[in-house]
Parts: sequence; structure tokens; C-alpha cells
Amino acid sequence: MLVMGVVQVMLSFYGLVEVPDEVDEDGQVIGLIVTLASDFDDKKDNWLNRFNHNHLRLTRIMKSLTILGLSKRARALHAVLMWLNKQYPKAFHSVTIDFWNEAIKEQRLPVIRRVILSSDTIFSYN
Repeated sequence: MLVMGVVQVMLSFYGLVEVPDEVDEDGQVIGLIVTLASDFDDKKDNWLNRFNHNHLRLTRIMKSLTILGLSKRARALHAVLMWLNKQYPKAFHSVTIDFWNEAIKEQRLPVIRRVILSSDTIFSYN
């Protein structure tokens, strides 16, 4: 899935990585955690500080994952960010934490009632 490739690139930018947490009897990954990558210390200064624009990017990543039905991955990222907030209490503003908490809430999307594919494409929403 292309989305997951993009997420991996962004996690790498932050010095984070997804790793399997749980594997079924067939060897299929059924649980993931996000944790610090080996280069975290080299990368943390680029974003682990208050009022950094990358915090909004993290919000968008979690919100997008949740909307796309990948809420477990969004919550895994949220979990490591909450852990980092405890380790680096001055790194994130409380408003940022509020945005992150909101980003992982399941949301009901509008149902598309009618789609007409033509030169005048019409999308009708509930």
C-alpha cells in the first residue's frame, strides 16, 4: 500500500520505526508498535521542540491513518508520541497534545449518495 510507504518515510524522518508486536501462527504481523529508531538521537533535534511545524504533520499522519481505516497504526504512533511527551515534557505544547488526541478518534465520514461521472461530475453527500 502506497500510503504505508509514505508513512515509513515520514517515521524515518522523525527517527521512528514501526516494528511487529504480535505475529500469528502463520507468521503474519497482526500487531505493530512505533518505537525509536537507532538514529532517533540524530534526528530528534529537527522536530522535538515546542511549536515545531512538524507537529502538525504528525497530526495529519494520524488523522489520515484513522480516516483510511488504519487506526491501529495511528494509535501506535500516538502511543510513542505520548511516551516522548513524558520523556521530554517541554517538547510539546498542550494544544498539540489535544490535536493528537483528537486525530486518533474514529470518525464517521459522509456517505456518498450519488456520483455522476461525466464532464460535469456531481458528488452528493449525506
